[in-house]
Order: sequence, then C-alpha cells, then structure tokens
Amino acid sequence: LQPMLDTNTPEITSFKAMFEANDNEPVLMISDTIADLFVNTLAAEELVETSVEIFPNPSIDGSFEIRAEKQISKVTYSDNSGRIAPISIQNGLYFLPEIPGIYYLRILFSDGSQLTKKVLRH
Repeated sequence: LQPMLDTNTPEITSFKAMFEANDNEPVLMISDTIADLFVNTLAAEELVETSVEIFPNPSIDGSFEIRAEKQISKVTYSDNSGRIAPISIQNGLYFLPEIPGIYYLRILFSDGSQLTKKVLRH
C-alpha cells in the first residue's frame, strides 16, 4: 500500500486524505450488485407480464434467439463481474461474448417495460 500512497496524483492524494481521515482503514465508496443494476423503474401496477423465450439456453456457441410478445427495442448483458455492455445481433441471432459463463440479459421493450433473463454459455 505504501508504494501507491507515495505516488503523487490527484486521485491518490484524494484517496490518501480519506484513508488517513479514517484511521488508515479502507473506506467503502460504493457497493453495487447485479440486482442493483437491474431495478425496474416502473411502478408495480405498471408492470406487465410478457412471454419471452430464449433458446437455446444454455448456448454452446454463444448464439441464441429471443422470442417475445412485445417489440424489443434494446438488449444489454451483464456478466458476473457486473460489466454491462450492448449485445451483438446479426440476422436475428444474439451473440454473447466468447467467455463461457452466466450472463444476465436486460431486455427493454418499445413500450418502456423491461425484463431480466439469465442465459448460460458453455
């Protein structure tokens, strides 16, 4: 820790001041979980159930289709590290990153509603 604190940058200086003000203990600045990132902003009475199918799930090559009753306006994904990114789409197929794992899809519909689904890539 000391080599970092010896560095002279505005960010390190700010961190050092917070660190020293807290009796040289780390300070938690922010704590987010994947669930925090996907909070639906619609009121409970505005939530509308919609049928959404994602197949194949799990996906061997990372490609899959989404069938929904409503028109989809945007799809993003989040991995277990919490990174959020737009998802690739080509000829009606959606593509996950090359790395196998669990991904959380955030599907936004043209009416403003949204849905989160879990997809597994082998």
